[in-house]
Amino acid sequence: MNKANFDPKYLAEIEPICRRIAKAIFAKEGIVVKDGTKYGVDQLLYRDDELYAFLELEYAEDRFVNGEYTSFVWHGISIPQRKEKFFKMERPCWWMNFSQNLNHYVILRGDFILKYGKLQFYKPSNNTKGEWFYIIPMVIKGVNINKIPKDLRDQAILFP
Repeated sequence: MNKANFDPKYLAEIEPICRRIAKAIFAKEGIVVKDGTKYGVDQLLYRDDELYAFLELEYAEDRFVNGEYTSFVWHGISIPQRKEKFFKMERPCWWMNFSQNLNHYVILRGDFILKYGKLQFYKPSNNTKGEWFYIIPMVIKGVNINKIPKDLRDQAILFP
């Protein structure tokens, strides 16, 4: 499998902001989010001091802008098949994708992705080779684009 070639700016600046936004969003539900690689996922979700779920994060620079998710290839949300190992773990796993301007996000449970995703092979712009992706059509009930509150977004950007 081929992992994407991530832009160094993403790794240095945007990914940490996405992690802080995810922490703030889940905190509103009483869930504590911790960064960590113990299980090979981006973040670990705790409820009542118990690890209960995993979170994989993604930032879509050219597909998800101003609350509109546009895939030029398959017209749906694409999730790399290589992520399916997380969706099959003993605890629930969510996949969270942030919009280019960090004003919106979409979040899907791994079991939802496995149930409704159609596997397609293609070469995205940030990979040297093609790979398999789960494609989730935007019209499926349960696929919702959520607005990130401005104050939450601004706090995540301004206060690391």
